[in-house]
Amino acid sequence: MMLSRRQAMATLAAAPLLLPRASQAAAPIKWMTLSGHFYMAPLVAQDTGQFTKQGLDVQVTISTAPPTLLPAVVSGTLQVGVSTGVQVALAREAGLDIVVLAGASVQERGHPTALMVVRPDLPIRSAADLIGKKVVSPGANGTFYLMFQKYLLDHGVDPRRVTMLEAGFAQMADMLRSGQADAVLAAEPYTTRLLDAKLGNPVEYYAIERDVVFDSFYICSQSWATANHDTLEKCRQALRDAVALMATDVARSAEIEAKYTKLPLDMIARLGVAAARVDVTPADMKVWLDVGHQTGLLTQNPDPASLIAR
Repeated sequence: MMLSRRQAMATLAAAPLLLPRASQAAAPIKWMTLSGHFYMAPLVAQDTGQFTKQGLDVQVTISTAPPTLLPAVVSGTLQVGVSTGVQVALAREAGLDIVVLAGASVQERGHPTALMVVRPDLPIRSAADLIGKKVVSPGANGTFYLMFQKYLLDHGVDPRRVTMLEAGFAQMADMLRSGQADAVLAAEPYTTRLLDAKLGNPVEYYAIERDVVFDSFYICSQSWATANHDTLEKCRQALRDAVALMATDVARSAEIEAKYTKLPLDMIARLGVAAARVDVTPADMKVWLDVGHQTGLLTQNPDPASLIAR
């Protein structure tokens, strides 16, 4: 289902009814990440004792329903979840105090992961070739969807001339195989699986042209961050230490990833070390404010720094 800006705002506007009381800072810290190659940092931090070293009691679990995480953080059911830059800005427009704690997944110039895969029988080579075609996104108004809308606009294509469909990554192979989709916006490890099965050809990356673009963020409420400032900084340090370990102890990190994602170790090895960064700057948030305005989702223009927990 594709949510309009009005529908998204209405959904978020209902959330203040669930705002947590000041007592929300109870231990342990409940943290939900996603299952995927680029969301391992908090799980590595948990399994290698990085949170414990900081004196924190953190329970990290994996969500299978990403859209539920922002409301769960608002309600206090979770202290930390995953969301996108535009959704954080939309939450602010709805009067919620959702802010970014740290970076989750990133795109890096030279190693982008936002790859469009098209059916091998179609002569799609550019944005203009997508006019009249059916493209599958993992979620309406999500990061991949919005990056793709920006990609079309930047290449002079009216997004309304491309039919957008919504489906999970696991469904994309069947949709390409059956002809229900002409192209998909895939992510690893599904991209590699699609290419290995020769179900599609890579066309081009539609990532935003910037050295680093955060696809998603770990979020919390500003009220929780204010009440737990030391804890906030310790969480960030635990993530930094986990990211450093992921780069230096690849074998250990791969074992942890295999444990949680059930991916075989050889597949994880092929994917390589996941790009990961913890610290988010106002410039990183402005990227998504600009995308939100360009695509018509946002109407307000908050200070990008105000979207980062402090």
